[in-house]
Amino acid sequence: MGRLNPGRLTSRTKEPEKAWNAFRFGVTAPKGKHDVKVFLINEGIEAQDIQNKKYNVKEQVAAFIQSNGQILEFYQVVFC
Repeated sequence: MGRLNPGRLTSRTKEPEKAWNAFRFGVTAPKGKHDVKVFLINEGIEAQDIQNKKYNVKEQVAAFIQSNGQILEFYQVVFC
């Protein structure tokens, strides 16, 4: 059986536990033949730089990328 419809996760937080869980889900989903993209907005764009002893976000991000997951980032630009 081929891949199922792509899944999209949106993360807008830099809270370690929430970011860790989002990427953990992103790592698990491809095992069920789901393609996953993570879209980072607001504070979520800092998720890849989170350092926390209990929730190793960097490790989950690396595992997500290794599982062919895609990370998309949105930077809001405001012109005055």
